[in-house]
Amino acid sequence: RDHRKQEAPQASSLMDFEKKRSLTQVALIGLLVAASLYLCYPEDSMRSYSRGWLQSGRRAIVTASKSPTPFRVAWITVPDRGAAQKLSEGLVVENLAACVNTIPGLSSTYRWKDKIETDQELLLMVKTHESLVEQLIEYVEKHHPYESPEVITTRIEEGRKDYLDWISENVKIPTTPSSSSPQ
Repeated sequence: RDHRKQEAPQASSLMDFEKKRSLTQVALIGLLVAASLYLCYPEDSMRSYSRGWLQSGRRAIVTASKSPTPFRVAWITVPDRGAAQKLSEGLVVENLAACVNTIPGLSSTYRWKDKIETDQELLLMVKTHESLVEQLIEYVEKHHPYESPEVITTRIEEGRKDYLDWISENVKIPTTPSSSSPQ
């Protein structure tokens, strides 16, 4: 029996596995981005179509669409898992984020110092409160390995009420002193 013939299918299987894994990662990233866009842009016609499905049953599971929520999703790119873990843990420990998801498998192409660069990165999807965005950006600027880190935010227009309440409970929302308090 010739053993060389058995090696080819194994190499082919490995390549097939890598292709499937890459396609799965791309599909997951696409799904996360689509879900985020879905949350951030309520005017989308698909949102109107699906609203009835979300609210079917005994109680609505989304917030009222007439007033936007005070919640944000911050998007932060990082170079590696170490930086992702450090920033994620720091943001949660400091109560600047209720949750940080790490999305692997990004390929970023950009212009930096008059050169076109392409790097493999990870994307952090950070759930926070609008009153914390400035502090979150300051934290990232201080702890991020990049000279000019990407931090962009989008509004969460709607979401499951219990989840949005959970975000509120797990971030430090600044309180404003009441006008009747003694000075």
